[in-house]
This record gives sequence, structure tokens and C-alpha cells, in this order.
Amino acid sequence: MYNATHSSAWVAVAAAARYLPGIVTSVFAARILDRFPPRRLLVGSDVCCAIAIAAMATAILLNASPAVAITLAAVVRVAASGLAPAAALLLPIVAGGGDLSRVASRQAATDKLLLLAGPAVGGVMLLVISPAVEMLALAVLVAIAAIVSLGLPSPGQLRPMPSDPAAGARRKMRAHTTSGISIFVALMGLSGLVYGTDTVLLAVLATTRLHLGDAGYGELFAGLGTGGLLAAPVVNRIVRQHRLAGWLVLCMVVYCLPSVLIAHSHNALSVVALEALRGAGALAVDVVALTELQRFVLPQGLPLLTARLTSVVFGAVAIGALATPLSLHGLGTTGTLTVLGVLPPIVVIGVYPVLRRSDTASTSRFEELEPRIVVLEHLGLLQASSRPVLERLAADVSELGISAGTTIIAEHDVADAFYVVRAGELEVFVGDRHVNDLHAGDWFGEIGLLEGVPRTATVRTVVPSVLYRIGGEAFLEAFAQLPPSPSLLDSVAARLAVSRLDVAAPAYSGPSGRLRSPET
Repeated sequence: MYNATHSSAWVAVAAAARYLPGIVTSVFAARILDRFPPRRLLVGSDVCCAIAIAAMATAILLNASPAVAITLAAVVRVAASGLAPAAALLLPIVAGGGDLSRVASRQAATDKLLLLAGPAVGGVMLLVISPAVEMLALAVLVAIAAIVSLGLPSPGQLRPMPSDPAAGARRKMRAHTTSGISIFVALMGLSGLVYGTDTVLLAVLATTRLHLGDAGYGELFAGLGTGGLLAAPVVNRIVRQHRLAGWLVLCMVVYCLPSVLIAHSHNALSVVALEALRGAGALAVDVVALTELQRFVLPQGLPLLTARLTSVVFGAVAIGALATPLSLHGLGTTGTLTVLGVLPPIVVIGVYPVLRRSDTASTSRFEELEPRIVVLEHLGLLQASSRPVLERLAADVSELGISAGTTIIAEHDVADAFYVVRAGELEVFVGDRHVNDLHAGDWFGEIGLLEGVPRTATVRTVVPSVLYRIGGEAFLEAFAQLPPSPSLLDSVAARLAVSRLDVAAPAYSGPSGRLRSPET
């Protein structure tokens, strides 16, 4: 866009057109998913995206007004809004049984590869083919994805979660937590504002100062992605801390302050390296702020919060993009980069006392969850989960005292929860066959949730027992948030295989050496 128009204003409008529709679609995406089967939504979204992208290629060939391309970019954003939630619902069905580990690991690897290499590959392709041809190739790839999606399993295999009788009470509790979340929503909006300026500034920087040509914009964004990927393990350690206010300030400084150095640099390699540092800070700001939000909001409140947060962030990105041309006109490239490097950290430092108070308010709840988190993180299937995922699951735990001889789940029932055995002994039956015993540290109930199938075994207590119950909705949301761990996937695949074969023998030996149930 910048090479075609030589105008930062057009780049800003193009960026805003990509994000402003997301404000509307983020609100209605969940309702659309409730109304249409995920496979149909996936195929329909791909088809609409392919048509819009092909139209964009045609507009480029005909030298149409940039306004046409911008409008089509907005159409693509709207059409693509259902892809991620539909794919998240279909993944456990697509990856059932022995394929679960392979599919999930490939998906995680592909996501990382595209995040790192996607912008750079797009820029490099422009060196050898025209923009119109590149857009047409993308349209063909999306159309192929639509055809592939037609072969996905029937959406009838997906079962809605039964209503949780405690949900009403939790919603009332959640109403009292909203006062503590505004500051973190605002900070994520500030992060989005900075990113919005990047969508314009990096195009100007790559072309007018660094002279990187058509590939330059992608190379600078690839630097951001690389920094985020490299920082992910460190960020996961940071969010294990009880108090995150100081880390949030530091992360915002790492995200923004390198822009001051970039403002005075004309070396492409050093700028890419500084962008990688900024990428690490950007990831850390978002994850730390989201972790703090999660500690304030009960799991049942997260979907609604996520939709509203998406609206705030997308709106901030659009505002940042639209404001950048005005800043460039008044301050120039160097001045704009300097202001963006200094002003956001000053704002965050200024609200640090508020962040500290929020930390204090969430600490008591965090300490209350800590014993549950310790139990969950020692389960083999959750051992690779991040701290935010564990906290989210722990917040949904209900501790149940069950008398001897009680049936916890029955074969063929709808799967609605995941269970962890804290104390006692339980027995597992497939039909009339006794196939296993469960003790403290064992778990059951994940297969019916992940596979979208009825319970494949019956579990009842032998002696008085204590169980942790996690609602199916919270479990599946946590499962979809991050790539599943190999331990979880291998356990699910093996236990499901035994259940389907109706073999009267345990299928999986957990870390403790005890044999697990065939599913449940």
C-alpha cells in the first residue's frame, strides 16, 4: 500500500479497515458459532475469504483505487472471524484417538512457523512475483482449505455442555470482580495502540529510511515475531509470580523503549534486532496483563471478557494506525518513534500504585488457589500447561466428598466434567467388566470432553472419596488456549483405544506407575 500510494495515511486507513470490523465480529462470533455448525462455518469463512482475496488481486491488476483494496481487506477480516473458534471446536474431533498427538503437534509447529516466517515470506515473494499474483496464489490456497474442510467430521459429534447449576452464583460473584480489571484492560489497549502505530511506522521505516524494498515491511514484522517466540518460555516463568505489577512495568519498557534507539538508527540489521527485543516485550505485556485479568475473573466470565477485550484492543490498534500519519506530519519519523518509545512507559509507571493495589487484591485469591494448582500441575496430562491455564482450571475446581458406592459417571452419559482423585479409591467398569481402580493422583473424564462422545466407562467409589471436579466448558477452553501436552495426548489416545476395543485391561501407566482407566 505504501509503495503504491507513498502515503502513510493510506497505510493507516488500510490497517484500521483490517481491525475495526473485528470490534463487531468479536461480539457476535460466539452467537454465530452457536447458530451454525462449526464445519459449515469453517467452509463458509474460507470460501468468502478466497473470493474477497481473489477480488483484491483483480483490483490490483486493474489498478483500482486503494479504497477498493481497503474495503476488500475489511471483508476478509469479517469473513475470517469464525475460523479460529470453529477450528478450536473441531480439533478434538478431527484429532481423535491415535491421531490426536500427531495433529496437535503439527498444528502447534505450523502456528509457530507462520508467526515467525509468514510476514517475511510474503515480503520475499514480492521480490519475484507481482502483488496481484501473490494475492491470487493466496486465494487459491484458501479455496483449497475450504475443500479440505468439507471432509471434516460431522458436527453432530459435538455435544453441548449441560448447564452448570452453580453458574448463576458464579456470575453474581463475578460482578464484584469487575472493578479490578479496568486498569489491565486499559494497559492492553495501550499495547494495542502501540501495535497500531507499528503497522504504519514499519512501512515508512522500511521504505524511506532503511531502503529494504518490498520485503522490508515483512522482515521487520518477522523480527517482532521472532522476539515473541524466543521470549515465550521466560514469560511463562514470569507469570508464576504472585505479584506482577513490577513485571508489567518492565515489560512495557522493553516493548517501547527500543523505539528510541530505532529512531536514530539507519542500519537494517540493528533495527531488526531491536524489533525482536520489542516483540519479546509485546508478548510479555499481553500475557502478564491477561494473567492478571484472569486472576480477577472467574472462568465462566472469561469468554465475555475476551470478547470485550478484543473490541478494546482492535479499537486501539485502529486508533493507533489512524493517528500515526498525523504524528508523522507533525513530528517526523524520528520524533514519532521517540514519543512512542517514552510515553507508554511513563504512563505505566504513573499507574504503578494502582497496579500494586490490584496485585494485593488478587493475592488472597491466588493464595487460595495455590493448593489446587499444586495438585493440577503434578497431573501427567497437565504437566506442560502454563501457569495461566492452571490458575484458570483451579478457579473452576469444586471439591466433592463422595460416600462409598456412589456412581460418579455412567457409561453412555453426556460428558460434562473432568475429575481428579484427591483421596479414596474408585473402580472403573466398561459394560460389566471391571477394568481398573483409581487412587489419589489419578484422573478421569477427559476423553468424553475432548472427543465429544458419551462416557465410555462407569466410575464408582469403593470407599469414601474426595474428588476435584472441573466443569467441561472450563476444561475445553483451557485445552484450546495452548497446544496440548504430549502426556495428555498420549494418555487420551491410549485410553480411548482400549475403550473402543473393549479390552479388559488398563491402557496407560501414569508417572506414578499405577495403571490408568481406559477412558472415562
